[in-house]
Amino acid sequence: MERLIIKAFRATEDPDRCVRFTEEHRRVLTDIGVADVIPHDLSWTEDDATIVIVAEHPILGMVGGCRLQFAVDKVQLPFFQHLSLIEPDIITKFGDIIPGACGELCGLWVAHRYARHGLPWILTSAAISVSTQTNIGSFVCLSAEYSKEYACRNGFKCMTHIGDNGALPFPTPDIRSFPLVNTDPIGLRSATDRERYKQFSLRLTPDQRRIEQPRDAPVEVQYILKLPQRVIRLNPKVTEDPKQQRRIA
Repeated sequence: MERLIIKAFRATEDPDRCVRFTEEHRRVLTDIGVADVIPHDLSWTEDDATIVIVAEHPILGMVGGCRLQFAVDKVQLPFFQHLSLIEPDIITKFGDIIPGACGELCGLWVAHRYARHGLPWILTSAAISVSTQTNIGSFVCLSAEYSKEYACRNGFKCMTHIGDNGALPFPTPDIRSFPLVNTDPIGLRSATDRERYKQFSLRLTPDQRRIEQPRDAPVEVQYILKLPQRVIRLNPKVTEDPKQQRRIA
């Protein structure tokens, strides 16, 4: 039986894994011919709020990953930075749905040496599970056509009023990507029953072993999803000075 480790960590706490993540992700983008189109932004590796989820195989090494990024202003998220060039009013269209701060599930990739194993499903569900350890209640993602189904199973909804019935030409005119939103990562009322039950299990026991079957063959997955508890600070004006914090309180 195949075995995988799915591990979550804050970007600043494991720089070595971040390096492997970026190298493998870049290799995937190069293989499909879009590495020169998508900006090579590594600022997230120094962002204490960014959460990284990776899939590691005992023989093949790191074979997939994704990130959860956060911002006070939605404009700062890669989602809106990329899509505003294609759909200038994208922020306005999302304004009524997610009026406050939100997070983004982004950077999802799977190494070609581990393709067709259903890994996007495992990574997406792990990321949504980890998102409940944050203080953010809404998430967006820009999904490729092959991973859209997995995101929707986990509570994301298609934004059909954007682009061509919810599809946008990104990162190149001949590739379709789908802007999705999840405004209920806690209740998961839009998720399938199977995913909802799995999410509740991973929340209660974020470090566990499960037998998953994303495709034909079962996979033994060791989840290591528990993060050190802290508040993700989204207000840069809040001071770390204890005296001033007491005055504010």
